[in-house]
Amino acid sequence: MHETGLRRLFLALLVTANVMGAISDHAMADPVRRVPAEWEPQEAIWLQWPRHWERSHETAFARISNVIARYETLHILHASAKIRADARAAIGREGGDPDHPDINESGVSREMDESATSTVSPSSAS
Repeated sequence: MHETGLRRLFLALLVTANVMGAISDHAMADPVRRVPAEWEPQEAIWLQWPRHWERSHETAFARISNVIARYETLHILHASAKIRADARAAIGREGGDPDHPDINESGVSREMDESATSTVSPSSAS
């Protein structure tokens, strides 16, 4: 992936994290929704690690993860022990430390994983 593409992917992930944080934090307390500015504080970034049909993006995810971990907490979601192992290996291959104190790993249930990706999975494509 070219550096420009990597930057675009990284910015898209940051915007997504900010939007999701704003929606979840204020949805119940404040009927007015807004997208926070990129300079506003955030607690962490959540990133779902690519699955087997998305493996071509794994290197980019690893590079992005290594940058994020230098500056703030990163929560990596994974759908299986194999994907968790793949994530840790990719982060290491790209010069990062998968045991970095600001990298947290969380498994997601099969039902949660399938419902989150049901509209984009290859099995649902026509």
